[in-house]
Amino acid sequence: MQTSGPTLPASGPAPTRSTFAQIPLASVEWDGEGRVTRWSPEAEALFGWHADEVMGRRATEWPFVHPDDDAQVRRVASDLREARALQTFSANRNLTRDGRVLHCEWYNTAVVDAHGRTQAQLSLVLDVTERVRAERAADRTRRLQSVTEALSEALTPAQVLAAVMDHGIGALEADAGVMVLLSADGEQLELVEQRGYPPSAAGGWERFPLAAGVPIAEAVRRAEIIIVDSPEERDRKYPLLSGQQVVYPVSLSVPLIVEGRRLGAMGLGFRAARDFPDDDRALMMALARQCAQAIRRALLFDAERAARRAAEESEEQFRTMAESIPQLAWMADAQGALFWYNQRWYDYTGTDFGTMQGWGWRTVHHPDHVDRVTERYTAAVQAEVPWEDTFPLRGHDGRYRRFLSRALPLRDAEGRVVRWFGTNTDVEEQLRAEEARAALLEEAQAARGAAEEANRAKSMFLATMSHEIRTPINAVIGYAELLDMGIQGALNEGQRGYLARIRASSQHLLGLVNDVLDFAKIEAGEMGFTARRVELRASAAEAVGMVAPQAESRGVELREEPCPPGAGYLADPDRVRQILLNLLSNAIKFTHPGGTITVRCVPNGEPPGQAAGAGPWACIEVRDTGIGIAAEQLARIFEPFTQVDGTHTREAGGTGLGLAISRRFARLMGGELTARSQPGEGSAFFLWLPTAPAEEGSETVDGSTVEDPFWPAAAGEVPGLREAGRLLEESPDRVVEVWVRRIQGDPGVPGAHALDRARLEDHTQTLVLEIGRALTILDTTGGAPLMMRDGENIQRTLAQLHGLQRARLGFAGDEIRREYAVLLEEMEALLHAHLPARAPADPEPIAGMIRRMMGRVLRVALESHASLPDDERRRDCVRV
Repeated sequence: MQTSGPTLPASGPAPTRSTFAQIPLASVEWDGEGRVTRWSPEAEALFGWHADEVMGRRATEWPFVHPDDDAQVRRVASDLREARALQTFSANRNLTRDGRVLHCEWYNTAVVDAHGRTQAQLSLVLDVTERVRAERAADRTRRLQSVTEALSEALTPAQVLAAVMDHGIGALEADAGVMVLLSADGEQLELVEQRGYPPSAAGGWERFPLAAGVPIAEAVRRAEIIIVDSPEERDRKYPLLSGQQVVYPVSLSVPLIVEGRRLGAMGLGFRAARDFPDDDRALMMALARQCAQAIRRALLFDAERAARRAAEESEEQFRTMAESIPQLAWMADAQGALFWYNQRWYDYTGTDFGTMQGWGWRTVHHPDHVDRVTERYTAAVQAEVPWEDTFPLRGHDGRYRRFLSRALPLRDAEGRVVRWFGTNTDVEEQLRAEEARAALLEEAQAARGAAEEANRAKSMFLATMSHEIRTPINAVIGYAELLDMGIQGALNEGQRGYLARIRASSQHLLGLVNDVLDFAKIEAGEMGFTARRVELRASAAEAVGMVAPQAESRGVELREEPCPPGAGYLADPDRVRQILLNLLSNAIKFTHPGGTITVRCVPNGEPPGQAAGAGPWACIEVRDTGIGIAAEQLARIFEPFTQVDGTHTREAGGTGLGLAISRRFARLMGGELTARSQPGEGSAFFLWLPTAPAEEGSETVDGSTVEDPFWPAAAGEVPGLREAGRLLEESPDRVVEVWVRRIQGDPGVPGAHALDRARLEDHTQTLVLEIGRALTILDTTGGAPLMMRDGENIQRTLAQLHGLQRARLGFAGDEIRREYAVLLEEMEALLHAHLPARAPADPEPIAGMIRRMMGRVLRVALESHASLPDDERRRDCVRV
């Protein structure tokens, strides 16, 4: 506080009571000991104390002087009382009767006698409260301006934090400060800057929970200023800090809040105790808001700069990719105007950007197609949907070649179209080949239709004839039964023998007719099945019981090995019984007396080759010690009208349809019928049927799920990941070359068999290249979202294009699944073959990451495949 100032004149007569009363300020008169002898009406109006309340009292004897100014007031009063000074000035705070604080200037004069002893004191009082407040407001404004100027020059988060510490601490008259910011997950506070504290003070507090019981964390949680006035108060309120070093006894924590969002807090330390009146707190909150806004602005600026840098890198990568693909490529703005072409476009068309930019591409289109192409392209751009068309483009030599052209809209985070990416693939040779193939297919279809019609006529003839023959045979069997019953009189033994032969021959003939009828139904697609769960041992036992008399009369031993209880199949039990009876009857016919036939069940097995169903399978095996089958005959025994013994004098009869019907039954039920045999050693037939799930109460197999493949969380976490990415980036042509050869002969991708490599490849090299780049980015950044998003967008674009192309070629969804499965196998094979030579790493975790990416690619391709309208499918090719 000020203890000196302007004084009243020292010369001239002392003021008298009459002159004192005329002064327009509050006035007080004191005796020589400093007790009030007069309290003017102005003093009453200013301070609220009545004269009768203060008369005869010293200023320090009632609540009149602010406690912080008490020592100063006593010193001034003593100087006047002891006549050490005849005139004094004092600027101090006084308390009104109602508790208000006034800032006052006191002009004091001592009245002394001839001996220099003080007889009385006169004081004039000027209320300067408004002036002090104005000065303080101006001071606060200056301090805010100094911080604002410092923050305006700071751009990066580090610069802002340094400016806050360097200027904010002084502006708030603190001795030290720290800054903490809230982590991205909102659960932790991180120490980002400090001033005035020893390095040891931050030990263990570099990062701590928001929920921690410390003042600065409480300020963030409650979004208000937290003041700790002493070490004792700190230890009492915050036990977590008890016993720790006290650097500054008084602390104040101010939250950093902008637009309702908490960013962190600023902590201030003070060496000496002090008050924090409302205007000081308002200044602190104003400074905190400025700091919070600057920090947020810097963070946004930093994020924007990083995003811009990533976007520029992505743009460069995208253009590099577009230059590396074998197609003509281009990019257009959101309105469809082209602004970039790759070098292949200029090489083919012989043009330059000056003639091609915007809508200049129309000049290289064929006149018969340009209007149609422009109309469809414009419509796609306006509707913001993928575009595809096939049309001729003029080359630099003046000749036209047909190109399959596609474009996809590229969108920003809000879903707005920001540009278009398009390609033109030369399909001239493919289209010529497909046109020739279409003509051949048309001829083949006509021939096939004629053959199918002839086959249907044959089947109808067989069915009709079988029915016509079956009717009289049933009559013969019926009349033979009547004769045997003696309705027309008793029969002698000779007659009964003849009658038995008639019945046996009729039953045999009826079996042959039934075989022909079943075969005709199968050929006509009229054979029905009712699948249900049946135990293996039930069907095996039933069939064995039915042929046991036949085996016994033949002198053949029939063995049945026990079937595991509970094992079952899912099929039509009547057709299964028919198959088993056929197999057992054949075994009995071709096994000499004294031989053995064994029936065995296999609850879980795998049929050789490719079965009709998806598995798993159960099996019933029929094995004999009969004559066996030669290798050249074994390959034909399941063909219609084929018999092991084809001579006219063969011992075993039959039409040669039994095994053909049995295999077709098995396949129609999702199973298979196979055989093994050696001449002279016997044969074994295996009936494979879909395994039925266990019924309630039966033992089941544990259906555990496969966890998601490992995905790195930090750069360099997976050994060999970068080398694997570079291996794929260097070898996409090698992978795709083997992949094309495989799917051209894969039965699971019939649509690929007649297509050439260019048609099949369809950006697949670029897809392999992008997967390799994704692995490299994963190793370099640990999967940074901005870096990964661009690669994922490219993969998505390629998958969408692939799905649309395959849909137009008439591919089924399962064919896309199969071709991607083969591609994945080839990429994994490349890793296992060549990665160990580049890095001591296990390829399997990396293969798991590739499987994850390919799974996403497959989903996008299938969605794109399914989105194509039916009337646009198979537009570019003819499928059988």
